[in-house]
Amino acid sequence: MAEAIHVVRTGFGKTDWRAEFADNGRYICDIRIQLSSMLNGSHYYVLRDGKVGKDGSFNFDTWTEETERDLLTAIVRSMYPEATVTIDLARPQRAAGA
Repeated sequence: MAEAIHVVRTGFGKTDWRAEFADNGRYICDIRIQLSSMLNGSHYYVLRDGKVGKDGSFNFDTWTEETERDLLTAIVRSMYPEATVTIDLARPQRAAGA
C-alpha cells in the first residue's frame, strides 16, 4: 500500500516545510525552498536531522499556490514515488500579542 504523506508549512513565508506520514505524524524530513528570479536559480533542499540529504534546482513561470503544491509533491514523490501527498498551504498562527 502506498504511503500517505502530509506536508505542512513550518514558517510564515514560502520556504520552510515539514513532511510527515499522515497516519501517525512521524517525521520524514524538512524541505527548504530558495526562490530566485534567475533561470534555474531556485533551489530546494531536503534536510534530515539538520543535514542535506537531497537537493536540486528548478524554475517556474509564476509562483502560485499551484506551483508551490506541484513542487512539494514532486520533491516528496522523488523519495516515495507511489505516495499520496497532501500539502497544507495554511500559514502557522501567530501568538496573541505578537
